[in-house]
Amino acid sequence: MASVKANKNKRGRVISYRIRCCVGRDPSTLKQVWRTCTVDRPENMTPKEEATYIRRLSEDWEKQQRADYKKGLEPNRDKMTLMEFVNGHWWPNSIEAARHAPNTLISYRKLSNTVLEHFGAIRLVEITPERVGAFVRWMKVDKGYSDRTTRMHYDILRGVLSYAVSCGYLDASPIDAMRPQDKPTVPYREPDFLTVEEIKAFLDALEADEDMPGLWKAYFQLLIFAGVRRAEAFAVQWADYDESRKELIISKSVTLTGNPGAETAIKSPKNGRRRRVPVSSALATALEARRLEVMEHYGAVNPSWFIFGAVENPEKPINPNTAYDRLSAFQKKHGLRRVSVHILRHSFASLCLQGGGNLKQLQAVLGHNRASTTLLFYAGIAESQNREAVNAVEKLIKDNVSDK
Repeated sequence: MASVKANKNKRGRVISYRIRCCVGRDPSTLKQVWRTCTVDRPENMTPKEEATYIRRLSEDWEKQQRADYKKGLEPNRDKMTLMEFVNGHWWPNSIEAARHAPNTLISYRKLSNTVLEHFGAIRLVEITPERVGAFVRWMKVDKGYSDRTTRMHYDILRGVLSYAVSCGYLDASPIDAMRPQDKPTVPYREPDFLTVEEIKAFLDALEADEDMPGLWKAYFQLLIFAGVRRAEAFAVQWADYDESRKELIISKSVTLTGNPGAETAIKSPKNGRRRRVPVSSALATALEARRLEVMEHYGAVNPSWFIFGAVENPEKPINPNTAYDRLSAFQKKHGLRRVSVHILRHSFASLCLQGGGNLKQLQAVLGHNRASTTLLFYAGIAESQNREAVNAVEKLIKDNVSDK
């Protein structure tokens, strides 16, 4: 919407109006392009009539300026191919400029390469809803991709086309005009988690396993008793553990650089926010055992060291992917149900709700940005809690009535 500013003379009387609006973005620099004009104050009008006149004038002027700018871009718009736009605009200005983690960049590059493999040098303006639908079918039939993988590629294309709209190369994204049945969907799956009996068996096996290093015993208990994310746990330093308050500060996460050798690096947690996680007595015991193990090995415990640091250098975090192999071997050895590392986090969440915790508390501990995310994963458990609460109220009322 255009902005209007009144220009006044030295006596404070309005003599003209300055109108300014953004007509779009420069395709090469992505900087906003502005247009400005000045119009004389109309004569012989009441204040109300003058305000209405200037408002309508600014609206009409803005529409004309936007149309003129768009018309000047049309030659370039018609020639721009999807490949040129992805490599020259979307990738450097939308993806790389966002400072994603190295692994995320690698993933985006692989997904976008598949998109370009299908569409080739087709022009942006030639991409229609029908062609996007054909792309979805190509992934499912010709590539044999799963529903989830198909959706990931589709989301990349959707992001590219949406960015093309914001840059002025498309009037609207063809995906917006697709029929719902032509868009890829991922069937909802209830989150898996370990039952109380399975967790007890897991912890018993963990305690009895003499071959399991104390590092890993403490690590898996941190996931079970605090619901910390896999990579967040590896980024926790001794300075982050407040033993007196029985709290852990979660403010970092471990990622891989993507370079040869897969070097580890530290980044912000998934939601970008620092949070405090309560430490239970069982987890405190596990962390104390880990502290004694470090003290025995190195003769000291430095606050800057990672609690789950590399054996050869505790100032360096462990590759978070090693947790997968370690957990898989442990489960196989003890005949436990095979689950992923992330399921330990789900298990904590489910038991937290079953133990009387509410969704808002769980959201804070898990580090979800929105309560809707927590609700999406654990709605089933919350609903069973609600039913138990309703039944408890009914029982209370009936018992009181029967006593009279």
